Amino acid sequence: MFTNKKDLPFWIIAPRAVKWFNYFYSSPKVVLPSLRVLLGKNKKNNNKPTIMTCSISEDYARVWLYFVQKNLDKDKWNFLIVDSIGDMDRKKFEGSDYIKFMNFYHGKKVDYLIRKYVNSDIVYLCDDDKYLLKDVIPFLDKFQNDKTAVVSLSPRYWWKFKIKDKEYLPMGSYSIIFNRKIFLDNRIKLESPTGVESEYKIFPPSSKIQKAYDTADFANEKLLLSGFNVKTYPDNDYVFGFDAMSIGRILLLRYGKEFIKNSLEKINVCKEGATDGGIMKSIYSIVKFERLYNHIFNEKPKFISGFNENELREVIENNSKLTEEQKDWAMTYFKKSDEKYEKLKSLI
Repeated sequence: MFTNKKDLPFWIIAPRAVKWFNYFYSSPKVVLPSLRVLLGKNKKNNNKPTIMTCSISEDYARVWLYFVQKNLDKDKWNFLIVDSIGDMDRKKFEGSDYIKFMNFYHGKKVDYLIRKYVNSDIVYLCDDDKYLLKDVIPFLDKFQNDKTAVVSLSPRYWWKFKIKDKEYLPMGSYSIIFNRKIFLDNRIKLESPTGVESEYKIFPPSSKIQKAYDTADFANEKLLLSGFNVKTYPDNDYVFGFDAMSIGRILLLRYGKEFIKNSLEKINVCKEGATDGGIMKSIYSIVKFERLYNHIFNEKPKFISGFNENELREVIENNSKLTEEQKDWAMTYFKKSDEKYEKLKSLI
């Protein structure tokens, strides 16, 4: 169907890039430390909540930790950086725990870590592109109710669960505080099964219908069906950030800027839930992130994409395959990302 590698769509090259990264690029640097974790050699024992991020970029992890240390009391929290690229400088993460671990599928990776390494009763799992703007201690009170399993500060918003005539925003896995004991005691995992579709998902007309389970969706559904509370707080002022920067970083690392730009110029679906739209969001987020990094540390990031905002806007504007509605969707996203950057810059 595709005779030229440059014609391959993102839904083909993105999974290939991830497999290359996981098994060839990063694994030689993280496999031995990962074995130590899996064997329980490094298991932590503490009675403080743990906030953790799993990252494939030293740059991303540094900015994430900057906001965490600015807004959480180190005497009340344990900070954990999980290095899944294997080349981060440990000295850049003073005041936090740091381990190297394989870049498994995100849900599987976290399932291993909360069973083999993290021992806190309360765990706050946060993506490295979601930044903490306030102390989240008030949300820990929610767990005084022993039926509360999860508090999500960055739920998915483009679809919902509908269970027993009640609609729920899905918790996602971007920024969730959870009762680790409930997950372990009920054998609930963040890794979702493949090849299975949910009967409880509902979608608005503007979103792509995807009945398959993404990370944590199956766990979310199982918790709700089991009578546990999954509390979601969209549009709060505690967590703020960019979107899906890891996949853009991996694609750029594997194929380089010019290849990715060529692929972006050929996208034909640009809307919420679509792979093409997600990659565009990722690359634009990376551009804004690079500017934020420079403002925080007064230096360039370790890895630079080579893109700029105007270049990406032109890619969208000049793409005749996209409808005007899809172009408007992309431009609206760009504008919101610019606003996010300005807000984050003002908080430095």
